[in-house]
Parts: sequence; C-alpha cells; structure tokens
Amino acid sequence: MDSRIQIVAILGSLGLLFVVFELVRRKRLMERYALLWMFSTVVVLGLSIWRGLLEEFSSAIGVAYAPSALFAVALGLVLMLLLHFSLVISRLADQSKVLAQRMALLQQRVDELEAARDELTRQRDELTAGVGALEARLQPRVTLEVPLVYGAAALALATPYPVAGGSDTIAFREVRYWLTNVALRRADGSYATVPDAYYLIEARPEQPLTNGTETALMLPPARRETVALAGVPAGTYTGIRFNVGVDAARNDDLSNAAGELHTLRNMTFDNGWMWFTSYVFTRTRADLDGAGGAAVVSWDNGSNADLREVALEFPSPLAVKQGAAYTVRVRADLAELVADVSPRQHLVIGAGTPADRTLLANAFRDMFKLDAATATP
Repeated sequence: MDSRIQIVAILGSLGLLFVVFELVRRKRLMERYALLWMFSTVVVLGLSIWRGLLEEFSSAIGVAYAPSALFAVALGLVLMLLLHFSLVISRLADQSKVLAQRMALLQQRVDELEAARDELTRQRDELTAGVGALEARLQPRVTLEVPLVYGAAALALATPYPVAGGSDTIAFREVRYWLTNVALRRADGSYATVPDAYYLIEARPEQPLTNGTETALMLPPARRETVALAGVPAGTYTGIRFNVGVDAARNDDLSNAAGELHTLRNMTFDNGWMWFTSYVFTRTRADLDGAGGAAVVSWDNGSNADLREVALEFPSPLAVKQGAAYTVRVRADLAELVADVSPRQHLVIGAGTPADRTLLANAFRDMFKLDAATATP
C-alpha cells in the first residue's frame, strides 16, 4: 500500500476518533452511538497502521489492491451504521406515532373535561341566580311612606293653607328634605339598619339645574313620598328611626356619596348654600299672604348641627316575615312645621341665622307622626 494513502487513512481515522470523543465530551453524542463510531474508527485505524494485516485481509477476500480492501471495510462499517440508525429511526417513528395518538386522546379528554367544567360553571351560575331570585322573593318587602300633608289634607303645591294663630295663608312652592339612616328597632332594643338609606323626599315643580351658576338644563317636576327599604331582615320590630339631614361623614365630603346623595339635585352647597357644609338638609319655599302683606318664605338648613333624629314607636309590634310585604306610614305634617317656626316672624332662614336654623331643624323633626305599621295585603 502506498505510504501516502496509509498516512491519509491514519490521519482520517485519528481525526474521526477525535471528533467522536469531542462530541461525547460535549454531550452532543450519546455513548451508545459513540461506541459504534469508535469501533468503526479503531478498525479502520488498525488496518491503516498494520499494512501486513491489511494485505492478508485483502488477499483473504480476493482483493488484489490492499487500499481498496481498506475502503471496502470502511464502506461496510458505514453501511452497518446506516442500518443501525435506520432501525433506531423506525423505532422512534413508531414511538412518535404512539405518543401522537396518546396526545390526541389526552387532548380529547382535556376538551371533554373543559366542556364539563364550563357546563358545571353555567349550571352553578344559573343556580346562584335562581337562589338570588328566590332570596329576593323571600326577602321581606318593607315600604316607608312619608306623605306630605297639611293638617288632614295631602299637600298641594301653590295652594293657600291657613296659618294657625292668624289671618295669614301659606302656599308652598317647594318642600324637600333628606331622609337618611333608616333603621327598624327590634323588640330587644337593637336596630336593623337599612343599607345605603339616603333618600330625597320632595314635592317641587320643574326648576333649572344649578351648580353654582344657572344652566340651561331643567329638573322635571318631582313628587317623592315613598321609599322601598331594601335588606330588612325578618324579625319583630317595635319602632322606626331615621335622620332628617345627612350625617357628618358624608355631609363634609361630597365624594363620599351613598344611596341617592348626588350633587345634581339642587341640594348641595354649589347651589348657594353655606361654605362649611356640603348638603342642604331641608329646603322650603312658599308664598305668604295676609294682613302683613305678601312675602316669600325661604327656609334652608344644612350644617352638621342641624341634623335631627326622628324616633317613632309602632302602636303594636310588627312581625316581619320572609316573602311578605309591609308598609310603615309616617305623616309629615307641614301645618305643625309652620306653627312651630311662624313664617311671618321668620321669612328667611339660612346660613346667617344659626338660631333660626336650630328652630327649623327641631320643627322638621317634630312634624313627623306615625300613622300605621302594618302588613300589606
């Protein structure tokens, strides 16, 4: 065998052997496949180094030119490696097919479970909604009626009514007040508080919406004398308590709103009320006429000191049951308000008349009388 061919074969075998070791060291080639390559490389390297062995092998297989036998051995080893890798690839292909099938089955199972979960979620939501609707139907329905009256008659705006103790008549243009913090007293003396109980009771004509300055927007006429007391639990109650006005926590902070409290109701300081408060608690406008001449009555209060609590006893305990309806009727008699305040002597009550505001606040508190607390048929 020519020396040059021998050198090339030795260097090629050594180079391949080095590459195999390097791939194994870098964990790029698995050891079981590295053994096949190392075996093939060592065989080729051995035949390249021992020329006598190669010539004997070539003579044994009937090859006259020894280097050709070396290439035949290398080719045979390559074919052996290709066959082995073909077997490995075939096995991997079968395993991949099985894994793909299993993945498809698992994905189908996952889809079925997700569909079942979605169905259970839908059923849960429907059940929750049904329970909520059932609870709402079972919840006691308590209505608080606070009709504005003048003596025995329902209040009619722009209608003259006699003022007790004189010849004057008074015709109301507007009566508005905040009725808040409603609570029913239980037989044991504790209270069931109505959540977000901030209601604007009013009787007024159409009027411009004011927010510091007059605007083109108009508030439609309103007559509100009934509120639904939500969230009253079943139980036995002996009385009712509520405030006329807004508690300090919300009166001093317009952003701390609740219930019907809102700035766009012409019942805040932006409407010309005093600087140290937020809400106008009560607002009364009326026309006074009589021997002393015609005059306009303008009564407002709204400082924290003007907040008043009204507590009324039921004539008999009211047993509130689930699913039933009840009505508490509290009459607001403006005849008593007028008699206590005396409009001819107090035409204007507002920010600059704190003593008169106290008188007005007390009169508003005292004008409420309980008519009835009964079950509604």
